[in-house]
Amino acid sequence: MEDNGLQDPKVDCYFSYEIMTYDALSVQGYLSPKATMEMLNKSLQSITWQRNEDTVHSYAAFSMRQDKELTMVQFLILFIASLILVSGLINFLKFIIQMFYNRQREVALRKCMGSEKKGLFLLLFAEVFWMMSTAFLLSLFLTELMINLAKIYIPSHDMPDLPLSSIYVIQFQIYIALLMICMLVIWFPIRRLRQVSIISQINNNRSRHIFRSIMMWLQLGIAIFFVGSTLGVNMVWHEAFGQAYNPLTSEEEENIISLKVNSQRMWQHINPILSDIQALPECIETLTMTDDLQSGNHFMRTYKKADQSEVMIDIAMGAPSYFKFLKIPLQGKEVNGDAEGTVYVSEAFRQQLDKDNVQDRVEIEGQSYRIIGIFKELYKETQGRATIGSVFFPSNHFRYFYVKLAPSTNAAKSIRRITDICRNYVPTTLPLEIRSLSDNKQTMMGSMYMTQVAMTILAIVSILLVVLSIYSAISMDTVSRQKEIAIRKINGATPWIIAGIFGKAYLMIFLLAFAVAYPLVRLMLLSIDADTVKCIQGWDWGILLFFSVAFMIFLTTAYKIYRIMHINPAEIIKNE
Repeated sequence: MEDNGLQDPKVDCYFSYEIMTYDALSVQGYLSPKATMEMLNKSLQSITWQRNEDTVHSYAAFSMRQDKELTMVQFLILFIASLILVSGLINFLKFIIQMFYNRQREVALRKCMGSEKKGLFLLLFAEVFWMMSTAFLLSLFLTELMINLAKIYIPSHDMPDLPLSSIYVIQFQIYIALLMICMLVIWFPIRRLRQVSIISQINNNRSRHIFRSIMMWLQLGIAIFFVGSTLGVNMVWHEAFGQAYNPLTSEEEENIISLKVNSQRMWQHINPILSDIQALPECIETLTMTDDLQSGNHFMRTYKKADQSEVMIDIAMGAPSYFKFLKIPLQGKEVNGDAEGTVYVSEAFRQQLDKDNVQDRVEIEGQSYRIIGIFKELYKETQGRATIGSVFFPSNHFRYFYVKLAPSTNAAKSIRRITDICRNYVPTTLPLEIRSLSDNKQTMMGSMYMTQVAMTILAIVSILLVVLSIYSAISMDTVSRQKEIAIRKINGATPWIIAGIFGKAYLMIFLLAFAVAYPLVRLMLLSIDADTVKCIQGWDWGILLFFSVAFMIFLTTAYKIYRIMHINPAEIIKNE
């Protein structure tokens, strides 16, 4: 709706068309910031029309399902972004705190020379400010780069309409928030410096060690989450795309055009539209369907087995030329689309029927159908799903019209021609949905590739942050505890006992981080799609993740632990 009101004559109402009969007609739209639900319903009271013998009244309501789905997507994105931000912030805060403790003598000397608390704060904050500002400018550059990269892999009509200015505003807000956090982190030790002696602060290592361990645990948990997510998502996508039945080549999918009957105006003129399209020289075959071949999502119905247990089966409806059009092997004959009471069954479902001693007829949801043919699988039907097979119903009703073009045809030009034909009957105020089968695949694969790249980069960055954090911690420990280790070795401690002293702490941190991160990763992957996550339902990938991260930690700490295991106590005591 336009901002100037609900009654703007320039605003066109678009009602989607469904050939199948439903109790209600659903129209989705957005309200302007000035409009409310009360205003919209008041305006809709004057809009009524006749549908057959019934009078249709309109009313507006929020779609809770859509809102919940959108909320879950937003929550997932914000959750991942927050993990990235927290991981980076932890390392930066550790750097700031370590920088402060390393410069305590300098700060104390400046304080003795007359520097006030304000001056000390500005001195340290100026360094943090320039680092944060440089990172902020780099983030703007990376944002521009990632958006341009997304435009390469994802078609423009599938790109979300999100202005860069909004993204930059969010980044600036995060930048300001992080600066405020850093200000507090700097202010607190400077305030304590005035109250507590320098010696007491230098000797206060216990609290610093606990803080460092907690930060390392959080970082390690985040790294395990990203590494596990990257591994699991790749496995799920490989299974989903690898098991989807697709008898067509990429070139053949490119030359199949989909036209959705999405408005009443299009349905009123569907016959001349189809006649004009079929008259195109590049059009060699047509197909009508009730479901969308691009999505690969089929209807589902229940089937009661011989033991009275119910299972799900995939359902598709359309013209019987479906199998020839998509090059699906079929045992049987093609019937007319209006042959009611007949079905085609898949080979997998036929095996179940043989177990139930069902021959010529099958009962689905209380209605009996005659089996007239057996096909391999539905187009894009995924093997290993919770369903036990699929069924195809011949039907003359359709919402989608598919055109197969001749080989070596320019699909983009044909789409423009089909669009021009439709515009002869459908006004420009109504949308058209005309795409090739490969468009959906391109969008999906592009999004998948971008997600894989993003998650891989995040996993690598998280691992690097953890490696740097662990290496820094083990280096500080080995240096600060050299005298202790020398005394232990003099008293008879073996190198393996020394190794256990250092390795035990990092082992406990790793086990606690894995115990928290792995269940979260598993729950997230299982929530993607219950039908296509059998590859991660086992424990083998979790074991692989455990030992991979453990090996990484071992490599990071092994050298420093080896050095401290073989130190010469005499040299340490001598240097003291």
